[in-house]
Amino acid sequence: MRAEWTYETAFEKGRKREAFLNRCVKKFRHYYYYPNGFTKGEANSVVREHLRRTMKQSMFTMKKNATKEVDEAFKKGENKKRHHFKPHFLEEDAWMGCCDYWETEGHEKMSKINTENRKHLTFPHASGAMTFEQRRSAKEEETGEVMSELELFNIVYTKKHAELMHIKVCCTNSLYHQNIKVK
Repeated sequence: MRAEWTYETAFEKGRKREAFLNRCVKKFRHYYYYPNGFTKGEANSVVREHLRRTMKQSMFTMKKNATKEVDEAFKKGENKKRHHFKPHFLEEDAWMGCCDYWETEGHEKMSKINTENRKHLTFPHASGAMTFEQRRSAKEEETGEVMSELELFNIVYTKKHAELMHIKVCCTNSLYHQNIKVK
């Protein structure tokens, strides 16, 4: 994906973004094979969705890291901007595109709204960078048992709100079992 990333990529939406992802999927097929049991369309769809999520997460992480570097430079008395802290894996023009995109009015507005919305989350997940499915797989591998949705919910949301989440899961679990008995 990084090889295809250009200045415009951060700004692209709709068909242009889909075209970018399609180019990435096509390159992906040159280097990797799909497992048996998947049609080419199904496999491409899975890879495209993974790339879409990865791109979104990468941009969020790069912005967060660059902002942190800017803050640290400011504390040292240096006047630096995000573009001074390019990740080693991106080309210069791709990085400038990201920096310019983050400074657009539309992105700033969306960022402020999202920041405010995150403050009102009742149960923010504590899963970190690991996806829920990765957490599920790791736990299932560790225990040798299939994990229910409620168990996954408890693992993903308990670090910061352990007692509160335990109550929530118990109540939800109780309602779930009552629902099954009624049916």
